[in-house]
Amino acid sequence: MFRFALLFSALFLFPALAFADGEVGPRASTASKELMKAINNNLLETVNGGGFASAIGQCDHDKARFPARTSQRAQLVKIARVSLKPRNPKNAPDTFEAQQLVQMKEDLAKGELKPRYIGKEVVNGKKYYRFMEAIRASAFCLNCHGTESELDKDAIAKIRKMYPLDRGSGYREGDLMGAVSVVIPMGD
Repeated sequence: MFRFALLFSALFLFPALAFADGEVGPRASTASKELMKAINNNLLETVNGGGFASAIGQCDHDKARFPARTSQRAQLVKIARVSLKPRNPKNAPDTFEAQQLVQMKEDLAKGELKPRYIGKEVVNGKKYYRFMEAIRASAFCLNCHGTESELDKDAIAKIRKMYPLDRGSGYREGDLMGAVSVVIPMGD
C-alpha cells in the first residue's frame, strides 16, 4: 500500500485525466521541481532567520508551502522525498522507490545518472506511473547532512533530539541523498 505523503485526490477540481506516456515525465518533473523549490525557499528563510539548527525539521516537505496547483495539473496521488538513509523514518522508500534508488546509486558510481527514472506499477489492480528525480547533496545540504565534523554543534544536538534514529548524515557534495518520488494514476 502506498504511503500517501501528500494526498491531493480529494482536492481535484477536474476529473482524472489519462496521460500519454510522454506526458508523465514533464508533468511529474514540474511537480518535483516545484516541491524542491518550496522546500529550498522554506529552508533559506529559516536559516536566514535563526541559523542551521533552527532549520532542522524544516526540510520536511509537509512544512513547505507547496503549490496545490501542481497537484491539480498533474493529478498526483503522491509526491514525497525518499532516501535509503532517511533522517525522518517517514521518508523511507517503498519497494519500487528502494529499487530505483539503488539503481540511481549504481548509475552515479558509473557516471551515468539519468535526470529522471520513470516506470509503471500495478498495486491492488490499479495502474500507476512512477517517476523519480535524483536529489544530490549540495554544499548547502552538508550543513545538516554532512559528516559530523562539518555540522554545527547546535544542529547536531537538535538532530539527535528530533531524530534519534537519524541515518541522513555523512554525505559529501555530489552524493545521491535520495529522490523526489511522484505517483500518478494511469487512465484505464
